[in-house]
Parts: sequence; structure tokens; C-alpha cells
Amino acid sequence: MTSGLKSSLTFFVVVILFVVGVQFNRMIIEKDYLLYSHTECDPTAESCFVQDCEESEDGCDLTPYKKIEKLAKNAPDCDLSKPECINLSCAVDEDSCTVTSCSEDVLEEGETCTETMVDEIVETP
Repeated sequence: MTSGLKSSLTFFVVVILFVVGVQFNRMIIEKDYLLYSHTECDPTAESCFVQDCEESEDGCDLTPYKKIEKLAKNAPDCDLSKPECINLSCAVDEDSCTVTSCSEDVLEEGETCTETMVDEIVETP
């Protein structure tokens, strides 16, 4: 192997290790990425997402939800699919956190919106 080829190969390996190190620091140490998850939604007060499926289908979950985008470093350090993990929400002064309620313009395939159930006030004469 010539010295020019060795130095090129060494440079290439150093660059690859540097890029891997930077990404490791960003993703694992700093947790500088967005989480996309679901959070609780009250269909009596707001429009919620729900899966567009039949209750009898396997994997069908008709629990209403909102969508949330949140920086991973601001999320609890637990498995979000487990019930003991707290429900995700945005703090009042939290940057890079958004909660999306259901509307026709944000629906994805396999989703539908719940109707907001507003109680009608009935006046008695």
C-alpha cells in the first residue's frame, strides 16, 4: 500500500469517526431531536384523533388522542407506551413543543376526527 493511499484511508476513517461521534452526541447525550407521539384528549371538550377502524379488528385502538411534537430532552425518561409513564404535555414556556388537535387539514390515512360533544342546555318553561 502506498503512503498516499494510507493517508487517504486514514483521513476517510477519521472523518467517518468524527461524523459518528457528532451524531452520537446530538442524539444520545443531548437528545436534540423531536419526539412524535400521542397524548390524552377529551372528546367532550375538543376535537380528537381516533383510528378509523372497526373495534373487532386486531390492533384497533379507539382511544381518542392528540398529537404532540416535543424535544426528547424535555420528555420523561420512560417508555411512552407504558401506562406508568406520565402523559406528554407542553410546559407553558417550552419551545419546540406543539400539541395538535384533530381537523380535516391534518388528518393522515387511517385517522378520523371525533365530534366535539357539547351538551345542549334545555330551558324549562
